[in-house]
Amino acid sequence: MNEDVAIGAPYENDRGAVYIYNGCPASGLKPQYSQRIFVSEIAGGLKLKGFGISIAKSMDIDDNLYQDLLIGAHESGNAILLRSMPIVRVESELSFDKNLLDTKNMSCSYNKRKYSCVEVKFCIRYAGGSLQETLELQVSLMSDTRRSGSISRGFFVVESRITQDINQTLFVHQDNWSCHSYDFYIQKNLTDFSAVAFLLSHKLPQKNSDSFCKNCPIMSKDNLQFVTKKIKFYTECENGVCVSDLTLSAKILNYQKDKVLIIGQNTSLTLEVQITNQNDPAYYTEVFISLPPDISVTNQGRCSILNEENKKTLQCDVGNPLIESKSETFQVKLDTSKLTKNTKKVQLNLSVTSQSREERPLDNKANLTILFTAETYVTIIGFTKNEQILFGPGQPDKILFEQGYVVTKVSPSPIELVNFVMSIPITLGTKN
Repeated sequence: MNEDVAIGAPYENDRGAVYIYNGCPASGLKPQYSQRIFVSEIAGGLKLKGFGISIAKSMDIDDNLYQDLLIGAHESGNAILLRSMPIVRVESELSFDKNLLDTKNMSCSYNKRKYSCVEVKFCIRYAGGSLQETLELQVSLMSDTRRSGSISRGFFVVESRITQDINQTLFVHQDNWSCHSYDFYIQKNLTDFSAVAFLLSHKLPQKNSDSFCKNCPIMSKDNLQFVTKKIKFYTECENGVCVSDLTLSAKILNYQKDKVLIIGQNTSLTLEVQITNQNDPAYYTEVFISLPPDISVTNQGRCSILNEENKKTLQCDVGNPLIESKSETFQVKLDTSKLTKNTKKVQLNLSVTSQSREERPLDNKANLTILFTAETYVTIIGFTKNEQILFGPGQPDKILFEQGYVVTKVSPSPIELVNFVMSIPITLGTKN
């Protein structure tokens, strides 16, 4: 099943809403909705109620090859037409012309001065149905995004002008890579040799017109709108061998060991990591944090996703070099809002590595276990449209009555399924 599904919630917030769930080849439907449409956000000054009680079969009314929706609001005697726009998916890549930055290799020149440099190349393309052959994109290439200070350790030269970031408007061809390259010059007399990170982002230009544009695309919500890549410095230790002595310690702030947390009560945890070196400088010191699938990160900071295949492993820069008797401490905010009620514990596995030889590797790892439990309960409120029903001689044999129920989750933990059972009387006294 790849088709999207629209689900009405006509009594939500007393006015109504509609949820859009996208189809997924693997599981049928993605578990998280892609859109939640409140009638209060789209109806303007109209006081519509019951929005979502009925949804007409989707059809393309404006010939842009995307299905539109007509949604009823029965308590107001109105319907709202929601028109769809084309969806575009943009793919981008970053690459370098070398594997390491060598500050001794002055192969580039600017303003009659020699510099070490690296060629930064980005490529971008897009795909989607019913789109024009070319797409206008606003592209930004930011340099040295994880620098510790306000001054970048390098610069680009664009049209004889020095800049740390490049902002361009590009016209990209569908399904064809559009590539651009720029030399990034390394400043002299550096003291920070941590990896230089670049961030490539893209977005569609904003349209000023208030009228609906049936052929103007919007970005897919699943589309990653930025890509990062970093390049390390080449550094050698004295005598060619560095022997470091790293120690890793980690803890969850305000969490006592063996304490059981309630799922949903607090959806954010703070992981604090400290790295200490007691020996020779440790070059390219990095911490790797392995996270469970249901845990995400709200502030990456000095960390980044390791690779596409392992999105739940964070790679965090600690220091380059981390010198003797030096400690580095950083925090990672963990989002636990997607834990299910079946989660009993969360395991975090951490390790620290460097390009130096490690004297005592046994204290380079740490494992944290966080215990969880679920608290789930609901309330139900019923109401009837008819205050009384007449039944007896002279009354119709069949009686129509309408009742409503509001089921509310009042517990902090998520509830995946609620079974609603209603008993209906079929006799009154001895009569059917």
